[in-house]
Amino acid sequence: MPQTQYRQGDILFIKHQDKPSGEAVSRDNRNRLVVAEGEATGHAHAIHTETATLYRDEVLNRAWVVVDDTADVVHEEHDTITLDSGIWMVVYQRQYVRGEVRRVLD
Repeated sequence: MPQTQYRQGDILFIKHQDKPSGEAVSRDNRNRLVVAEGEATGHAHAIHTETATLYRDEVLNRAWVVVDDTADVVHEEHDTITLDSGIWMVVYQRQYVRGEVRRVLD
């Protein structure tokens, strides 16, 4: 069975069956869940919908979005994507730079 996937710039969302690990992330001062924030531009991949929860596992360097209904992921430079209900694993694009692998940042 094919997996449902959506890409928004350097972030990939994959519909997943496993329960998320890690801690729930608090909303920022603009009442949004920030999935990823760009260091260079200050733009963010963010969810404004109240029906979603973001979990981040720092040990595994993973994140998950749990959506109860639907959730729009917005970014200033990309089209908005809509995640349907379920568990979505967040995959951050990585790059190899001078002997190390690190996350791609806007």
